[in-house]
Amino acid sequence: MSREVSNPNLQVIESLDDLLWIFKKGARDPFHFQIGMEFERFLVDQHTLRALPYEGKHGIEEFLETVAKSNSAWEKIHDQGKLISLRRGDTAITLEPGGQIEISSRAYRSQQCLYQDLKSLDCEMKEIAASMGAKYFETGIHPTETVETSPWMPKSRYKWMKQYYTQRNSRAGLEMMALTSSIQVNYDYKDETDAKKKILMSSFMSPVLAAVFANAAIEQGKPNGYMTRRIQIWGTMDPDRTGTPEFFVDDTFTFEKYRDYALDVPMYFALRDGNYVDAHNQTFRQFLNNKGGEIGPVTMGDWDFHLTTLFPEVRLKNHLEFRIIDSNSADVVVAIAAFWKGLFHDDASVDRWYEFFKQFTKQDLDASLLDVSKHALKAKLGSHSVLDIAKKLFNEARINLEKDIESRSEVQYLLPMKQILDSGISPAESDLKKLRAVRS
Repeated sequence: MSREVSNPNLQVIESLDDLLWIFKKGARDPFHFQIGMEFERFLVDQHTLRALPYEGKHGIEEFLETVAKSNSAWEKIHDQGKLISLRRGDTAITLEPGGQIEISSRAYRSQQCLYQDLKSLDCEMKEIAASMGAKYFETGIHPTETVETSPWMPKSRYKWMKQYYTQRNSRAGLEMMALTSSIQVNYDYKDETDAKKKILMSSFMSPVLAAVFANAAIEQGKPNGYMTRRIQIWGTMDPDRTGTPEFFVDDTFTFEKYRDYALDVPMYFALRDGNYVDAHNQTFRQFLNNKGGEIGPVTMGDWDFHLTTLFPEVRLKNHLEFRIIDSNSADVVVAIAAFWKGLFHDDASVDRWYEFFKQFTKQDLDASLLDVSKHALKAKLGSHSVLDIAKKLFNEARINLEKDIESRSEVQYLLPMKQILDSGISPAESDLKKLRAVRS
């Protein structure tokens, strides 16, 4: 049975308090804090820039098979007989709906180890892609495809999700699946109070870092009117499960409130015996109250799985996930990790920025995200320049890394972020300038 379609935790849910356990067990001593990164890539034909199909010569299936042959440590994961993922310890290569390749690293305390791991894997995969006449596109939106022309990967989960958004007439939902590509930071909290501070802080940092790394401005070979259209897509695709809940940013967050929020999100599906089954669009609360109905009984595995189908900009499981940044180069991925460690592994910095961001409202946040989607580093958060906030955050992260003998050498990984902030020009703006130069 594939890990992708398994549901191993068969403990039956007895009470709502059971649902809090995943959050409580995620609390860690700061000495054990780590950073993990996930980032996606579009795999395209190097001549046409069109997405590779799954099957056939030089398709994505062949790409995964070739990666697997390169190292015997890779475990091949199948879904309905189709190769859809590779695992090597805590490192994974998986497929997103439109053929995006997602690379998930193990979590590290040392950014040097993270850098070596991600760079070696990224280089290896680029070489394999090149041998097939393919290349990566490291952007947040597909450069050539549309929902109608994109390939769809043979993954059971995605068939159900595609049906869900088709029935809801959500084109943005389908665009999210097929056309977007992102970077995710996975990080730790020490207790509920620490999680509360980091969620509020991260939520208001969403437009700031989305602006710094905006990289979704060109589609079908021309400007799309945005600096990061990913924000526009994710902001409109599914109000039930995206955006930022009010309690994330009004200083009232608790694990119980997150549980209750998750309980009232409609389910995509449930898993039984390794197969996806229709959950009839009921919320998890309804599913639980009905004891699963004909699907039942309802287990902790169902809950764990349901939590992966929520898409707020900051997501809580047994760790925190920051999810808004457009895909960029591997060097940028490591820069983000080093920045995150410098800022979020220092209690004084967390407290200071938590107090700073408490002045803003959800309305400020939503307005800033809209502003950033179109203007990147020229946008504002409230009355503050997004670029100015980004520079101050960066400088604090750098200082924190420099003052610790263990992390002093990791400052070097911040360089790609520093270059963007010094220029005041996001990757999207750089790409648009190059496009204009080619056309002039």
